[in-house]
Amino acid sequence: MKTPLNTINDLLLSIDKIDRSRDKSLISLIAATGLYIDEVRHLSPEDINDDLSKLQTSGKRPRQLTISPFAKEHLHQWLLERPKSKHKALFISLTGNKSPLSQRGIDNILRKWSDSINLNFNYQKLRTLSHTTSHPDSLSKQEDPPISSSALEDSRHSISITRTLPILSLCLVLLYKVYKSLSK
Repeated sequence: MKTPLNTINDLLLSIDKIDRSRDKSLISLIAATGLYIDEVRHLSPEDINDDLSKLQTSGKRPRQLTISPFAKEHLHQWLLERPKSKHKALFISLTGNKSPLSQRGIDNILRKWSDSINLNFNYQKLRTLSHTTSHPDSLSKQEDPPISSSALEDSRHSISITRTLPILSLCLVLLYKVYKSLSK
């Protein structure tokens, strides 16, 4: 049975098992930025700034996204190794005419590595990882510190504390109001 992919740390601990820089870059970029599949397919090296810290998507809703340090590392390696191609796409096939990856090609890469590294993920699961932390650009590849009282402050250990606290606060207010109305 595959290990579920619940946090960006699950991915960080397993990504070094992937032996292709293109695939590491593809997987880490989706997880770090939340790119839509068409944005991934149409991304070109020119869409990424010189220091690899931001990328600009095109299409109906252009976006500028920050690339986190762990994805930047893999992206840099892929840009160094990327074979020459007449196609402008960042992610290309490594065989044949080096054409841009199709949606099916991307899905096949994700399925292959999900099976190979025994980590349960797909495109949508990777994409949603970008939403599980309040500061995705602050993520870097490092070992988890021991869980302590400061763990709640560390966004890598909390599934978006910024999303959880308002809900808890609202629940407490509602419970207090119900308690007050029942005690009258």
